[in-house]
Amino acid sequence: MYLAECKDLQVQVQDLESQLAGIGEKHSQFRYRLETVLQVARHRIEQLEKEIVKERLRRDDINQSKSASQKTVSRVPGRMERAKEKAVKEVTTQTMKVNGIITPAMRLALAKLVQLGAPEENADAMLHVCCDAVNIRLVDHVDERSVRRIIGEIRIAAEIQIVRAIQDAIAAVILGDGTSHRGLNYEVMGAATINKHTGEKAVHFLGINLSRNHSSEEQLRTWQEFIDRIYDTYNSSPTGQKHSIGKEEFYQKVQGTLTDHAADQKKLASLFEKLKRSVERETRGRHAINTSVTAEEVLGYISAKNEEKIRSMGGIAGWEALSEAEKLKRNEQTYQEILIHFGELDFEKLPDKEKANVDFYVSRFCCMHKDLNAHKGGTERMAQYWVEKNKEPPILLMNKDNDMAAALGTSAAKTQAEKNSSRGGVKTTELMGLLFRHKDSKKGHQERTSIYFEAREHSHADAAAEIMVHLPIYREILEFVRDEKTTLKFNHLELNVYKALHDIPTLTELAAHALYGQSVTYPYMREARKSGTNHFDLRPLHVRLLAHLQKVLNEPQLLCGPGPVLYETASLDGRPWERPEAVYAILASAKNLLELPGVLQYLFEGALETWKRFASDVLDQDLPADISDRLYAPATADTSEGGLGMLRKRKVYAPNSTLDTNNSIMHMKRNNTVEFVRNELTDTESQRFLRKRQREREREGNEKKRRKQVAEATREKVKSNREKKEKRKIKKAAREERLRKCVPMTDVPRLQKILSEIQKNPHSKESQAIKVPEIELQLVWHRDRLSRADKTATESMIPSTSKCSKKEKLETLIQVIEGWNKSRGSSGTYVCSDLEDSEDSEGAEDDVESDSDLLGYTRG
Repeated sequence: MYLAECKDLQVQVQDLESQLAGIGEKHSQFRYRLETVLQVARHRIEQLEKEIVKERLRRDDINQSKSASQKTVSRVPGRMERAKEKAVKEVTTQTMKVNGIITPAMRLALAKLVQLGAPEENADAMLHVCCDAVNIRLVDHVDERSVRRIIGEIRIAAEIQIVRAIQDAIAAVILGDGTSHRGLNYEVMGAATINKHTGEKAVHFLGINLSRNHSSEEQLRTWQEFIDRIYDTYNSSPTGQKHSIGKEEFYQKVQGTLTDHAADQKKLASLFEKLKRSVERETRGRHAINTSVTAEEVLGYISAKNEEKIRSMGGIAGWEALSEAEKLKRNEQTYQEILIHFGELDFEKLPDKEKANVDFYVSRFCCMHKDLNAHKGGTERMAQYWVEKNKEPPILLMNKDNDMAAALGTSAAKTQAEKNSSRGGVKTTELMGLLFRHKDSKKGHQERTSIYFEAREHSHADAAAEIMVHLPIYREILEFVRDEKTTLKFNHLELNVYKALHDIPTLTELAAHALYGQSVTYPYMREARKSGTNHFDLRPLHVRLLAHLQKVLNEPQLLCGPGPVLYETASLDGRPWERPEAVYAILASAKNLLELPGVLQYLFEGALETWKRFASDVLDQDLPADISDRLYAPATADTSEGGLGMLRKRKVYAPNSTLDTNNSIMHMKRNNTVEFVRNELTDTESQRFLRKRQREREREGNEKKRRKQVAEATREKVKSNREKKEKRKIKKAAREERLRKCVPMTDVPRLQKILSEIQKNPHSKESQAIKVPEIELQLVWHRDRLSRADKTATESMIPSTSKCSKKEKLETLIQVIEGWNKSRGSSGTYVCSDLEDSEDSEGAEDDVESDSDLLGYTRG
C-alpha cells in the first residue's frame, strides 16, 4: 500500500519538475505554487519511504517469529512427553519419610493397616504390595519397631480424644464389665455421652486393663489410674499447655453407671459415687480456701488435725518413728481431709435443689441381663410345675458317669447320680448345642447337618424354637447318624438327645421356652436394642412388659390356644412374630402337649416375679424430667461385652499382641481415632508430642509392670491358699481325732427327755445336758458308718442339719439312733473312714457344728 502511493507521488514530482523547467521568472506566482506542491510531495515521499522500511522490518520480524513459533510448536510434543514422564515419576515414586521421620499420612496409613488386621511385622510389606498394585514405588521402608511405636502414638492420641469428648459432653455415664482369659482378669471401661454442641449420642471405648483381681476396689483403682493418666497426657500436649483441664472435670461430668447385675459391678458403682463426691468436696474446699475461708480458720483446723494425728501415733515419739514415706502419706491424707472439711462447709450453704444436682448419680443395669435373669427365674419356676401338679417330669438326662453309677452302683449311688443330673428343655438345648454346634470343630455333627445355634445370651429360646420347627428332621438326622455306624448304636450324648426329642414333657418345656422368646424376649430386644435408645426412656416399656406378662399368666391360651393365637395380642409389641414358623409348629403339636398351658403359666409367673426385681432400677427411681436430654446410657452392655469379645478373638489369632496394641486397635475401631488424628493432630508440634510421649511410655515399661503386678498378686493368692490348706489339714486332723474317740450314744429315752426339756425351756440346766457340737459329732459318726454299709437309700440318707436348730438336730439324732438300734446285731464297732481333703471345706469353722458335710465324710 505504501509502495504504490510512493510511486504515484514520484510520477507527480517528475511532472511538476518538468513543468517548472518550462516556466520563466515572469510566472513566479504560479511557479511558487508548483514548488510548494512539489515540496509537499517530496516530504510525503520521504515519509512513505520510512514507512516502507518499517513495514519491511515488521515483515521480517513476523517471518522470524513465525519461524520461531513453528520451531516451538515442533518442540511441544517432546516437552509434553518429558513433562508427563516427570509428573508420573513424581506421583508414582513416593517416600515414607521426610528428614528421616515418617510422615503423618504414612503413619496413619500404617495404623489403619494394623487396625484392619495386618500384623505389625508385616504392615510395611503390605503397604508396599498395595502401592505396587497401583504402580506406586515406595523408596524406603519402616521396621516393626516403628510400626509398634505408631500404634502406641494412636493410644496417646486416643487419650487426648477422650478428654475432649468428656469436655464436650453435657454429662457422662461410665460403662464397665469384666472377664477372665486363661486365668487373667480383664476389665473393660467405656463412657456414654451427649455432645453439648451437636446433641449427638456416642459411646466411647476407654480401654481394657489387666487387673490383679476382680474385686470392686481393684476396679475402682483402675479407674482412678486411667483418669489420672489421660488428663496428664492431655495437659502435657500442646493444646493442654495452652488450656489445661483438671481431672475433677471427669468426676463432675460422670453422673451414672451402666453395668450388668453382678454384685461386684453394683459395688463398684457405689464406690465410684463416693469417690465422685469426695473429689467434688476436695475441689470445692480448695476453692473455698482460696476465696472465702479466712487464714485463721484454715490454720486452726490444720492445727487441730495435726494434734489429732500425732495423738493417734502415741505422741511425737511415735510420729518421729515413722518413715519419711509414711509421714508423707499421712500428711497427704490430712491435707485431703482438710479440703473435704471446708468443701462440706461450703456445700452446706447451697440450696437443696443445687445440692441434689451436684451429688446426682444414678445406676442402670443391662436390659439383656434383665431378660436373661427373668427367663432363668421363669425356668426355675417352670421346673416346679411337674412336682406341684404331680405330673411326670421331663426325662432325666444323665452324663455318662452318672448313668453308669445309677445302673451299676448302690441305691445311694443311684440317688446321688439322679440328684447331680439335669432334665428339661434347657438341658436339651445345651446337649443339642454340644451335638450339632460343638466349639471343637472335630466333635459333633455340625459339618454333616450345617446347623447353627447362634451363640448369644438368649440361645435357649432360639434353640428351643429351632428344635420345635425342625423336630422331625432332627430325629431323622440322629437315626441316620446311628444307622451310619457299624455298631448301629448311639453314643451316650446322641442317645440322651434322641430320648429328649421323643419325651413329651421335655418337648412341652421346649415349646414354652420358644413361645416365651417369641412373645417377650424378641419384642423386648427390638425396642431395647433400637439404635440410639436411651436407658432413661425405657420406663414405659417395662411397665408394658409387666402388664403383658400378667396378661399371658392369666390367659395362657393367648399363646397356646385352643383359640386363635394372634401376635397382635400375644406379642409384647403387637408386631409379627420373629419366627412365625416356630409358633405354627408348636400350635400344630399342641394336641400332644397337654400340659403346655400350665407350664406356660408357671414360666410366666416365675419370669414376672424376677422381672419385678431386676427392673426395679427402671421402675422405682424418681428421676428429673429432663434426665434423658442431658444423660445418655445405652439400653444394654453390648459395647462392653463386645470389647471383651474382641479381645478374646485377638488373643486367639494374635496371641503375642500386647494389651496396649489391642487397646489402640479398639480405639481406632470404636472411637475412629485415626480420623481424629488426621483432623486435629497432624501439625508438627502435635506430631512431635505424640512421638515423644510414646517413647516415654515405652521406657516406663507399663506392660511389663502390669504383668509383674498380676504375677505378684497371683503369688500372694497361692501363698494364702496354701496357708488355708495347711490350716484345714490341721483342723481336719483334730476332727479325725475327736471322731475316733467318739463313743456312740444309744440311750434314746435320755435323749428324748433332754428333747422334752429343750421344748419346755431351752435355757434350763437340763436342756444343756448335751451340747450342739456333741450332737453334730454323733451325726457325723453315723453318716460315716452308713456310708460304708450296703443299705437302701432310705436307711443311708441322713439329711444335713447345718442350718437347723438344736431341737431339730436332736430330733434327727434320736431318729438315727432308733434306726441303728433296730438294725444293729452283728457289729457295732466303729471304724473311721479315710478322710479326703476337699475344696468345699474351705472356710469351714473349727467347730463340728458348723456343717457336718464339710468334715470329709460321704453321706451314704
